[in-house]
Amino acid sequence: MNFRTMTAAMAVAIASVASINTAAASCEENFVVEGSFLKGKQFKTWVEHTGSNYDTAFRKVAQEVAAGGFGAVNSSKDTGIISAGQAVTMGEGSVAPVTAIVSEKAGGVIRVDANFSIAGMQATSAETVKTGLCKIANAPGA
Repeated sequence: MNFRTMTAAMAVAIASVASINTAAASCEENFVVEGSFLKGKQFKTWVEHTGSNYDTAFRKVAQEVAAGGFGAVNSSKDTGIISAGQAVTMGEGSVAPVTAIVSEKAGGVIRVDANFSIAGMQATSAETVKTGLCKIANAPGA
């Protein structure tokens, strides 16, 4: 293999790796937990979808929030925000909020951000939250 052929082969290999790294990550890969037990925690994830229009995506996300057992669902298609709350067991009336933001990006991409928060001294399973948030964030593709 001469230098020119080897250089061309390396360029193809680098381009292949670059395209893999820029591919959209899954909801599970995007899931993060911030905060602490004492200060409270925020659970966040996001997904980008193609092949869906904004109105359909927004409706599916709002329906998934409602189906997820959250109460007092409020939504505004103009702002792209869907918010709701979940009563905290033994929380003396406190509510853990969930927010979904549906936004339209260039090229017909629909992005769904899903967030859930708990106050300090409250606990929940990160895996359970991830499953619930991913159902919301993945709703447009379902």
